[in-house]
Amino acid sequence: MASNTKGTDILGIDCGNVIFRSISGKPLPEALEDIKKIAASGRFERIYVISKITPLLRFVFLSRLWYLNFWRYTGIPRNNIYFCRHHEDKAVICEKLGVTHFVDDRLRVLHAMKTVGNRYLLNFNVSRRQLTKYGDVLSEVKTVGSWSKLYPLLMFS
Repeated sequence: MASNTKGTDILGIDCGNVIFRSISGKPLPEALEDIKKIAASGRFERIYVISKITPLLRFVFLSRLWYLNFWRYTGIPRNNIYFCRHHEDKAVICEKLGVTHFVDDRLRVLHAMKTVGNRYLLNFNVSRRQLTKYGDVLSEVKTVGSWSKLYPLLMFS
């Protein structure tokens, strides 16, 4: 699906294994820097972080963002962070927000996003079970292994 004109697209970004490593909590290489550049470019009208996270871990996650000065550093407003309880709920949030581009590390999440025209699978590490169940969506998503490969796709797609 073709993109809208510059500044009218809306970007959604998952958090775990897309911005931060799920296990260590450290930012992925280039993630914060590239998000900052994307936000400053005006390429997207709005950028949202949309993440499945348990209520208990929300505090930990928000503390990490505060510690890293995420909002000021990236330029993404605090109000643009959405949490959900199930992976499939991300699709509902994206439809409500009008997201046109979404980045996730799970094929099943991208499979559910029927209203998002530009889907990106980052750090392709999909189990055989995921491929069997959701592999048909691979022809509809762009698969990249790092932010250095993702950044130009987001900026010029």
